[in-house]
Amino acid sequence: MEQQAGVSPAAAVSGHDDRAVDRIADRFLDDLLRADPVAATRVGDHRWDDRLPDLSEQGRAQAESSYRTAVDEMEGIPPEGLGDEARITREVVIICGRNLLDFVAGKPYQLAVDHQDGIQNLPTEVARYHSAQTDDGLESLLSRYSAFPMLVQQHVQGLREGLEEGRTSPGTIVDRTIGAVDELLATSGESSPIIELLHIEVGESRKRVAGAVDRWILPALASFRAFLANEYQPHARQEAGLWATPGGESVYRSAIKLWTTLDLEPQEIHLIGLEEVERIKAEMEDLARQLGYPDRRTARKALAETPPAEPEQLLEMARSQVRSASLAAVRWFTHMPAQPCAVAPVEPFRQAVDAGASYFPGTADGSRPGTYFLNAARAAWIPTWLLPALSFHETVPGHHLQSAIELERKDASRFRRIGSSVRYDILSGFSEGWGLYAERLADEMGLYQTPQERFGMLEAQDGRAQRLVLDTGIHALGWTRETAVGWMVEADDGVTPRELAEQVLDRYIAWPAQALSYKLGQRVIEAARRQAAEELGSEFDLRVFHDEVIGHGSIPLPILTGEIVRWMRLSATHR
Repeated sequence: MEQQAGVSPAAAVSGHDDRAVDRIADRFLDDLLRADPVAATRVGDHRWDDRLPDLSEQGRAQAESSYRTAVDEMEGIPPEGLGDEARITREVVIICGRNLLDFVAGKPYQLAVDHQDGIQNLPTEVARYHSAQTDDGLESLLSRYSAFPMLVQQHVQGLREGLEEGRTSPGTIVDRTIGAVDELLATSGESSPIIELLHIEVGESRKRVAGAVDRWILPALASFRAFLANEYQPHARQEAGLWATPGGESVYRSAIKLWTTLDLEPQEIHLIGLEEVERIKAEMEDLARQLGYPDRRTARKALAETPPAEPEQLLEMARSQVRSASLAAVRWFTHMPAQPCAVAPVEPFRQAVDAGASYFPGTADGSRPGTYFLNAARAAWIPTWLLPALSFHETVPGHHLQSAIELERKDASRFRRIGSSVRYDILSGFSEGWGLYAERLADEMGLYQTPQERFGMLEAQDGRAQRLVLDTGIHALGWTRETAVGWMVEADDGVTPRELAEQVLDRYIAWPAQALSYKLGQRVIEAARRQAAEELGSEFDLRVFHDEVIGHGSIPLPILTGEIVRWMRLSATHR
C-alpha cells in the first residue's frame, strides 16, 4: 500500500487498525440494537421501528453469536500501536462481550418474571419512545403491536423451560407482576396509558391504536396473567435468592460481573457493605449532634415527621435544584453538555412499582432531551430533605451531565456514545458509580442548602451501602426475604415503613446484582481521586480529574482505574 506523504508507516498502520476497531464496535452495537429494537427506538435509531425483540431460541442464539464474534474479532487486533481511544474501545467490547457471554450461559430468560421492567411493560415503553405522528410511524407502531402476542408466547416458552428445569422466580415477585398486569388489564384501548403516551388526538389514528390495544395487547396480557396465576405461581420458588436455584451461585457471580464489571466474591462485597454502613452511620451521628439531636436515630425519626410536599411542589423543587446545579457545575468541570435536562412526573401506570426517581438519556439528534422522572405521586416517600440528593444523582453533576457529554462526543464511535444507553447493564458500574459519586460531589459544590439536606445525602449514601449487604445476603448467603426486610428496617433505625422496605427489597430480588453497581462504582472513582491527589500533590486539578473520569464515556471500572493511572503518569512527566 502506498504510504501517504508525511505519515509514518507506524501511524498509517495504527490508523488502519483504529478504524477496524471502530467498525467492529459499531457492528457490535448494531447487533445489540437489532436484538432489542425497542432500545434502538429509545436511542433514536429507527431502522427497526416495526419490530419487537426476538425471544425465541433462535433469537437468543443469534445474540450470543454476535457477542462471541465481537470478542473474537477484537482479540484478533493487537492492542500495541492502537490510538488511545481505539485501545479503550477494544478493551470495552472484549470485557462487555465476555460478561454477556458468561451471563447468558446462565439462561436468565428462564427467570425473567419482573414486576418493574417485565414484558408486560413493553407496549407502554414502545409508546413512550415511538412517534406515531406520521403515516409511516403509525404503521410501524401497529406492526409492533400486532407482534406482541408472539413475543408473549416466546417469553412464556422460556419460563416453561425454567419450570421444567426447576428454575423459577420467587413467589413474591410473581404476585407483584400479576398485580402490575391486572392494572393494565383494568384499562381498555381508549383508556390505555398507551394513548396518552403517544399523544394521539381524537381521530382515525387514535381509533386504530385503541383497536390494536384491544385486539392484540390486552388479550396477550390476559394470556400471560393466566399462565402466571395458574401454571407458574404454584411452582414459584419460596426462597428469595438465586442461591436456591440450580446453578444459582455461578449465575449470581456472572450477574455481578455484568452489572459492576468487577470480579468480586459475594462474601467480599457483603463485608465491604457492612464496613461502609458503619462508616456512613458514624458521619450521620456527627451531623445529628450538629443538628441538636442526641443521636442519629432521634434525628432520623424527627426528620421522618417532616410534612411531605405536594406533587407539583416536589417537581418544582427538583427543577430548581437542576438549575442551581447546572450553574454551579461550570466551576467543577471544564466542559458542560449542550443538551438540557427535563423534569417530568412518573406516568400514573408506573407509579405503584417505580423507584422514586430515574433518568432516561436523550437522543443523539436532540429530538428528545434527557429526562429526570420523579415519582411525585409518592411524595410521602420522597421527603424534601432527601430530594436534593436524588436530583443531583439523576441530573447534574450526576447522570445527565455524564451521559449527555458522552452522547455529544465527536471523536468516538457510535458504540462508545450510545452503547451504555442501549444496554444499561453492561456499564452500570461506571454510570451508577458516577451518580453516587455526584451526590457527594454536590456537597463539595455547596448545593445542599441545609444541614437536613446534607443528612439526606448521607441517608442516600447509607442506602446504597446497605444494598451491598442486602443483595449479597439474599442471593448468595441464604437470607430469607423476612430476614432482609428486618435487617433493612433495623439498619434504618426503624424509620423506614415496612411497606417501603418490602418494595425496595423486591427490586433487589428481581434484579440480582444491579444494586451493587452504585457503591462499588463510587468506591473505584473515589479511590482513583485519592490516589491522583496524593501522587500529583499541588498539581492535582479536580476539574481536570473529572474530565478524565467522564471524558472517555462509560467504561468498565478496571479500564477506568488503568486510564487514571496512565493520566497521572502523563501529568507527572509534564510537570
